[in-house]
Amino acid sequence: MSIFTRPVPAFIFALLVCGCSQEQATTEESVVPATSNEVVISIEAAQEQLTTRFISMPGVTGTGIGECDGKPCIKIMIEKKTPSLMSEIPSSFEGFPVVVEETGEFRTQD
Repeated sequence: MSIFTRPVPAFIFALLVCGCSQEQATTEESVVPATSNEVVISIEAAQEQLTTRFISMPGVTGTGIGECDGKPCIKIMIEKKTPSLMSEIPSSFEGFPVVVEETGEFRTQD
C-alpha cells in the first residue's frame, strides 16, 4: 500500500519515507489503547482515513506514518503552511498525534 495517492517521483518518496522516522512502528505499538466502548483502530487505518479526507485538498501533497517524540504519529505533507489549510488539519486523529510538514510542491523531473 502506498502512502501517497498522487504520483510522486521515486527520489522524493525515498527522502520522505527516510525522513519520517528512524524506525517503523510495529502493528502492536501502533494501536491505540481502548477505553470504555471506544473502537480501537491501527495507525495505518487512521492514516488511510486522513489520506482520503485531505489528499484532494489544494496544497496537500501526501500523508505518511512517522515517529514523533518516540511514539507513532501521522504526518500530513503540504506545499505551504497557510492559516486556512492549518485550520482544517486536526492536531490528533483517533488518538494519534498529527504533524504537518511543509514540503513545497512535488514536480516530476524532465
